[in-house]
Amino acid sequence: MSSSDDSASDDELPPRRDKTFRERINFFNFQGHAFKERFRVSAEEFEYLLGRIGTRLKHKTNLNKALSPDQQLKTALHWFGNGAQYHLTSDAHGIGKASVCRAVHRVAETVVDTLFQEIVRWPDNAT
Repeated sequence: MSSSDDSASDDELPPRRDKTFRERINFFNFQGHAFKERFRVSAEEFEYLLGRIGTRLKHKTNLNKALSPDQQLKTALHWFGNGAQYHLTSDAHGIGKASVCRAVHRVAETVVDTLFQEIVRWPDNAT
């Protein structure tokens, strides 16, 4: 084997693995008590929140099957509501732990940036 053969094999990259995506759980069928039990808000309250912050949660592209604003908000609310570890919420929604973490942080930051001043009221000093 010559040295030119060695340099040619060093330049070759290993083949890329195909990405595998888990099947995501469809939470669109829950209504009434079942919805509130899972997300700790009513469907109407959820729609209000989604309407207020949904555009800020939208990804610019759908590369790698990005989570929709609806999925991000449901994932974050589920995690906020039960305080479970990321892997439990991940399993419940059929997404990765890192996706849960990103959704939770993204929703929390968006809520603080858009709704905090409007919703949180500090007590008056008056007695």
